[in-house]
Amino acid sequence: KFFVAHFGPEVLRDNRDFCIFAFEPNPIHVARHEEMRSAYSAMGWRYHFFPAGVGDKNDGKLTFYDIGDELGFTTILKRSCIENKCPQHQVPV
Repeated sequence: KFFVAHFGPEVLRDNRDFCIFAFEPNPIHVARHEEMRSAYSAMGWRYHFFPAGVGDKNDGKLTFYDIGDELGFTTILKRSCIENKCPQHQVPV
């Protein structure tokens, strides 16, 4: 509905006019973005995925902690990670 309302019916659109930029620093989502890139590419869309965050951190990196639950990762250092030494993943910001 959104695309029809803002960009018109699909038969009148040229999908090459669309360009998607996705910024996702969480490493657990990389495979999904690669799938989406392939799917959008097959429709003629340009999908650019950047496995990085966007922010104002001075050190240029963001730490994700692998907490091993259904969410997978968090940027918040939890007590369980301190006690169990959760794996850390550094991603560029």
